[in-house]
Amino acid sequence: MTGKHIFSLFLFMILGLQLALAECKVEIIAEGYDINSFLLSAKTSDGGDKPVAYKWVIEGPGLVETSELDAEMVKANFIYPGDYKVCVYVTDAAGDQCEHCIKISILEEPCDAPEKMEAKVVSATSTIVRWNAVPGALKYQIRYRKYNGSSWGVWMKKTVLYNKAFLSDLDYKGIYQYQIRTFCNGGKWSTYSMKGKFHQITCGQVDGTTIQLKKQGAKWILVWEKLEGGAGKYIIQVRESGTSAWKKVSSISNEYYFAESDLKEGTYYDFRVLGYCEDGTTGNFSIIQKLLAEDDGSIFAPFRLGQEEGKTKLSIFPNPATDILNIQTTDTKENLTYTIMDMTGRSALSGSLNGTIQINDLTPGYYVIRIHQNGELLHTEKLVKTVK
Repeated sequence: MTGKHIFSLFLFMILGLQLALAECKVEIIAEGYDINSFLLSAKTSDGGDKPVAYKWVIEGPGLVETSELDAEMVKANFIYPGDYKVCVYVTDAAGDQCEHCIKISILEEPCDAPEKMEAKVVSATSTIVRWNAVPGALKYQIRYRKYNGSSWGVWMKKTVLYNKAFLSDLDYKGIYQYQIRTFCNGGKWSTYSMKGKFHQITCGQVDGTTIQLKKQGAKWILVWEKLEGGAGKYIIQVRESGTSAWKKVSSISNEYYFAESDLKEGTYYDFRVLGYCEDGTTGNFSIIQKLLAEDDGSIFAPFRLGQEEGKTKLSIFPNPATDILNIQTTDTKENLTYTIMDMTGRSALSGSLNGTIQINDLTPGYYVIRIHQNGELLHTEKLVKTVK
């Protein structure tokens, strides 16, 4: 064989090797982005033809939640523990097919039980229970039972997808105990949380979202929504955020004045309020409101929500509202103005009143609306802005 032929054969072998390298090749890249959840990517070689089709196959001991299985990238949530075989099959423009498989092992880890639970009585027969969301939770189960005077009754159970539960058909003035557990990745329930308790009574239940704190002169003033029907006394608990010890004070109205030295300016505090009913019984403490002790220079006058401040009768509807508020009065409508404040006391919307108020641009949540006439405060009311 001549040198020319040897060179041609060598060149042919090189070209053949290059053609072989240009064939379809794929590799699975698995990146974790949450508990037992992965982003799976099919990485093909640069020299091959462009892939035109993907097919993912996942085999294992249990359910796997995935996005579409015919894409280059797939999100996969492995719910049950064990070993899974993950394969991708790729077809390129030339019709060549290739595959790659990997093993993903999901370890069995216990779920955490929920923490920081709070119960809020919303009517004579219903209560909302909230708790901190558990990472990776798929659902929750709350069990609750009534105290029958000498012993606790049978547990009733309710399963929910999010970190709150609406309990209905409760007995008015009943005392209830509750616990919550979590179902998350791993396919098993957590242990139950510590026991919580609530008293199914409405007269002493303060809406914690209405608690506000402002600097007024040399004092700090804390105010909240006045309970319907009145309350003989309120108990206020306060602590510096991040600490555990509560300080307790009391008031006979829906406001309390702290001395300037009681709170440190620039520091966050937790507040919660409980009201005593006329018969001496109590409801539950409100949800905790975290507030900053800050003198922002704004003018703040104590208000009593839902109470008419003047002689003019006003009606605000609908409430809750999504886009338009209607204001009706039994007296003159001249020189009426309005201010809508958020729960920090800052003005969110204001203007002259002509019968309606557009609230489309307000963020959904709780507000306070004040109606004035010639500078005199006529009416104050809590407003709830909802999503349309």
